[in-house]
Amino acid sequence: MARPRCVDETAGWSYDDGHNEHRRNAGLSDPAICGASEKPNPNGTINQMNTWRSLLPPHNKRAIVCHAFSITASAFVLNYLWENMQCSWFFIHRGGDTGQIAMVLATLGDVAMTWMAQGLVAAVSRRWLWLLEPWHWRQWATLFGAALVLSVLVESWGLATSRWAYTAINPRVPSTPISVLPVAQLLLLFPLTFGLSRKFMRLALNPSAIARANRTSP
Repeated sequence: MARPRCVDETAGWSYDDGHNEHRRNAGLSDPAICGASEKPNPNGTINQMNTWRSLLPPHNKRAIVCHAFSITASAFVLNYLWENMQCSWFFIHRGGDTGQIAMVLATLGDVAMTWMAQGLVAAVSRRWLWLLEPWHWRQWATLFGAALVLSVLVESWGLATSRWAYTAINPRVPSTPISVLPVAQLLLLFPLTFGLSRKFMRLALNPSAIARANRTSP
C-alpha cells in the first residue's frame, strides 16, 4: 500500500512517513498534519550537516554516483599533476620510461589507493558517504594512517622489485630507504581529494534538488 505523502508548502519539500526518522535525526520536527511547516532547530553547522545526512540516505543512487565520480576525478587530477611534477626530477623508472603512459599508470595506482582509504574511513565511520559529515579524530587518524601505511608498502614493493629507483637528490625518510615524496603525496592529497569531493557533492546535490529527486522517485 502506498504511503501518504506530505508537502511542506513553505520549503517546497515532499516527503512520506519513511523519511520521518531521517528528518528527526536532522533536528527537524515531524509534521502534525500534511502541509504543516517545519523549522530547523537553531543549532548552526551541526544541524545543517544533519540535514545533509537526512537528504542523502545510503541508497540514494544519485548521491552514490556523484560520490564515486567526484572522488575518482579529484584523485586522478591531483595525483596526475603531482606525478608529472616529481617523476622526472626524483625517480628513475625501469626502462627509463617517464612518458605520459607511465604517468597515467602511476596515477591510476594512486586513485586505487584513494579508494582503499575511502573504504577504510567508511568502515570506521559506518557510513559510505562519511565525507559529507563532520570529520572527527577517527576519520583523520584513519586517513593519515592509511596514507602512511599504503605509501610505505607501495614504495617498499617498488624498490624491492626494481620497478623504480630514486635519484641522488630525492629526499629520504630518516633511517629508511623510502622517499619522503610519495609519503607526503598521500598525506596531502588524501584529505585534499576528499575535501574537494565534499565541495563538489554539495554543489551538485543541493538539498532542494535531492528533495525533488526523492519526490519523483517511486
